[in-house]
Amino acid sequence: MNAHAAPDTSRGRFRDRLDKIYHPTMNDSHHSIYLLQGTPSFCSNPVPPKMAEQTYYIDEDVGEDIASQAGTESSPYKSLGFAVLQHGDSHQFLTRKSTTGTVPEGSDSSAKLEWKPAAKAALKKAKSYAQQQQKKAAREQS
Repeated sequence: MNAHAAPDTSRGRFRDRLDKIYHPTMNDSHHSIYLLQGTPSFCSNPVPPKMAEQTYYIDEDVGEDIASQAGTESSPYKSLGFAVLQHGDSHQFLTRKSTTGTVPEGSDSSAKLEWKPAAKAALKKAKSYAQQQQKKAAREQS
């Protein structure tokens, strides 16, 4: 490829317009703002990358809600509320009932051992519980 070759214009006019956002300024003139990987080029502080989600495990039958638990597969929490209280709600939470869980018809008993994402309603309830506990702790410190 020639280093002095003309730029590729095969993208067409319509596609070129998708690369720009026209933004009126206070003097009503239009300036182009170019987007580069989702971050406006005029930003001095680009948006930091999202923190990697960690996965925490909750087994309602054999888990324990104590601070020394790690929330791992081998050392799960007992309740989703406690896990959210310990780590916040921006992580992934997998749950199961290893001994009392129901087995779907036509499945074997190993289906109880499968980790499943926490239900949205359960996560909402756990967030509420965590907020209540944090407020309670703040009142006790005052």
